[in-house]
Amino acid sequence: MPSLSQAEFATLLRRAGLDLPEAEVSDLYNSGFQSFAAMMENVRAGGSRPREAEPAHIFSVDDKA
Repeated sequence: MPSLSQAEFATLLRRAGLDLPEAEVSDLYNSGFQSFAAMMENVRAGGSRPREAEPAHIFSVDDKA
């Protein structure tokens, strides 16, 4: 995932119609977005986790319990 600066993050928030104080933007970026970005990197296609680490790949709703 390409890196996203806090200024770019703030621009995306404004484009989404969210007019937040700078303190809230900073808090969202540092505590929320950074954690989310790390999670996305972990589960992205071609990531380091094996296919079987994702239950959706090994579970079928047609399976009889």
